Amino acid sequence: MTWTADLVREIEGQVLTDDATRDSMATDFGRVIIRKPAVVVRPASVKDVANVVKFAAKHSLAVATRGGGHSQTGQSLSEHILLDMTSLERVVRVNEKDGVVACQAGLKWRSLVEHLAPRQLSPLVLTNNLDVTIGGTLSTAGLGVASWRNGTQADNCLALEVVTGTGDVVRCSSQEDSDLFDAVRAGVGHFGVI
Repeated sequence: MTWTADLVREIEGQVLTDDATRDSMATDFGRVIIRKPAVVVRPASVKDVANVVKFAAKHSLAVATRGGGHSQTGQSLSEHILLDMTSLERVVRVNEKDGVVACQAGLKWRSLVEHLAPRQLSPLVLTNNLDVTIGGTLSTAGLGVASWRNGTQADNCLALEVVTGTGDVVRCSSQEDSDLFDAVRAGVGHFGVI
């Protein structure tokens, strides 16, 4: 039995090993590095993400997260496990009064903008590419044309749910686990999975 079969039993989401899926995830936006993953995991929940991180650590496997695949130097690539975060794409709630949105990290900015448009709401900062994920841009700060006035997208993030390198699920903000919160925002994925 291979580790891929063991991984299937660890999560509720999809573990894909077909060549077409793996080939489609072997390059990023930069197209400089090619790394075909052994498996592509589409998690069904944060618990799945945590279980994948724990599984990878236990078996000494590389794991990378991928949203829109907009990295340029292979950050969103892995030869072992690739977490396709776009399966976590739900808007959880919108608080119109406070202008606060809670959503999953795999949601693309375009989908969020379309969801908010009927309410005449919009994020304070948007990048030029709306087909990237919220978690992905938060992990790289997320500069946009309004950044000169409103900071980065990461500056406008109030709280995060993060899976640490040990597989722990931690909620963090400027008031709660602020060191982790500051590390993962613009941390390029080095300190946890948003």
